[in-house]
Amino acid sequence: MANVTEIPVPHDAAAGIRDRTCLIHQKITIEPSWWAAKLAQYNAPGGPLQHTDRHLTRANVWTHTRGAANDELVAARLLWHALAWGTGTRPRHCRRRIRSVAADPAATLATLQRAAALAATDPEAAYAQLHPHRHRSRIRGLGPAFGTKFLYFAGGGNPDHPCLILDARVATALRRRGWKTIPNGGWGPDTYARYCNLAANWATELTTTAQTTTPTRSSTGYSTRTEVRRSYHRPLDRSDRKREHVRKSTRPPPGGFADLPR
Repeated sequence: MANVTEIPVPHDAAAGIRDRTCLIHQKITIEPSWWAAKLAQYNAPGGPLQHTDRHLTRANVWTHTRGAANDELVAARLLWHALAWGTGTRPRHCRRRIRSVAADPAATLATLQRAAALAATDPEAAYAQLHPHRHRSRIRGLGPAFGTKFLYFAGGGNPDHPCLILDARVATALRRRGWKTIPNGGWGPDTYARYCNLAANWATELTTTAQTTTPTRSSTGYSTRTEVRRSYHRPLDRSDRKREHVRKSTRPPPGGFADLPR
């Protein structure tokens, strides 16, 4: 098995992380009425959404869901907000996920809380709580891509939180940058851990380099390491494309590091 952590930092990485801190306030359009109706219909624990505006940011999710590691109901609330953020105006398959949690609340809530607690220190163990083996998830309908969104948001906004989002778009970007064997889905816990370690190593190297040339804090108050890590956390969806088109003229050429899913 190749040593993934030895894959070098992409040559265009520094250009791709400029102004990434604005992503914490990026507005994703959601359907709060849909979530209110479905969570009530199935009497799902952790409902309703605490955020009732049609625009949801990462900062909003963290505000409403801190403490998931210590409270099962907050862990469930975290799941609903992470799913709303990740699906936007098209909550496809979320009805099945709601039914799965509501059908066996004792087991699913315990799983979510344990995963949230482990996410602070052990990405592999946290991921294994939700997805113990390749192509197997403990909560029906909650695949790895959305499971890793849950683990990411469990960090409460801590820039050094080790768990990151992994989905097909991130995997595609990683293959282009040297990890030739990572598939588009069905990742085992060991693969997820290798991915998080790789991203952490890149962040550390870029931060060290930046410290020799620029201040470690941006004008918005977040470190370069924060900006690097957040460049992985969100793939573009339809609601983002218009804004992305506006920025297109200032972005690096296609294939550059800035094209990594956000």
